[in-house]
Amino acid sequence: MSNWKFADLYEAIAAKIPDHPCQIQGDRIVTWGEFNRRASALASDMLDAGLSRQSKVAAYLYNCPEYLETYVAAFKGAFVPVNTNYRYGPDEVTYLFDNAQAEAVVFHSAFTSLVDQVRGNLPNVKRWYCVVDPGDSVPAWAHDYASVVSRDAAHRVEGPWGRSDELAVTMPPSEMTATSVVPPSLFPRVRSTCRNCWAASSNIGCRRW
Repeated sequence: MSNWKFADLYEAIAAKIPDHPCQIQGDRIVTWGEFNRRASALASDMLDAGLSRQSKVAAYLYNCPEYLETYVAAFKGAFVPVNTNYRYGPDEVTYLFDNAQAEAVVFHSAFTSLVDQVRGNLPNVKRWYCVVDPGDSVPAWAHDYASVVSRDAAHRVEGPWGRSDELAVTMPPSEMTATSVVPPSLFPRVRSTCRNCWAASSNIGCRRW
């Protein structure tokens, strides 16, 4: 159990059933093979941008396939994913990204105006990736997420430091509102998270595999 790494699990499933559906959103279907390649391409681009072990990757997204791709890309590169509440205003977003020392941000184009307001206060961010909503466009200062993940990529992508089940996963409190005082991000470890999920699955009678 202590050797589990999230990226390894996703890659193993993608290798076993590459043509099976991994994510479905309306009429959109992403197979396991496509999902893994897209996550690998994103991880590779982040490595090229200079992210290193434990670099923070913020996901400022509505629910969508790109959200999980961003997380798995972070796991592949041994980066730390950071969840972002879509209800946050400029002050909360600035505080969260600065507090987490985010070096990459993946955001929906619906948030472009807000991100443009705060990005000047976030010099640590090396890459801004824009997931474009219908009718929107990618701002000049951001990278087109779709173009990045459309590139060919190896099945397995990782940094020279490898992967570890001791890496952190950020979980900022989700109940915060725009008027809340934002506390420091919480960083539970991957190993602890896996152990808790394993225990929970046993309690509700899920089959282990």
